[in-house]
Amino acid sequence: MEGKDQSEAFNKTDVITCFNLDDLTSFSGVVNEIQVDENVAKEVLLFAFEKVQKQKKLIAEWENDLEIAKSNLSRIEGITDLVFQHMNFTKPMALIVDKETYKEILVISDSAVTLEKNVL
Repeated sequence: MEGKDQSEAFNKTDVITCFNLDDLTSFSGVVNEIQVDENVAKEVLLFAFEKVQKQKKLIAEWENDLEIAKSNLSRIEGITDLVFQHMNFTKPMALIVDKETYKEILVISDSAVTLEKNVL
């Protein structure tokens, strides 16, 4: 393809299999890519459909992972409640955590569990 720029080298009947998403996110970008070629328009639509399907699948996987994480968090938080119930502890409660060279305080309340690191 020496001596030809990209526009001359491109045959409008060629099938385009890859587009840059950034180039297609504005009307002018779509116009520049497609011009008036129906075959290119078809390929852009197929490309967009494929990308939509992949994104929907990815989002569904993330939503599933998020639901699993929320369920695990709820189960783990339940451990605290079971210990408090079994030991007849009341909230809020502060626990001193001795870390050899420093101390921390773990504060357990009805709404949160926090770790305070600035302890004298």
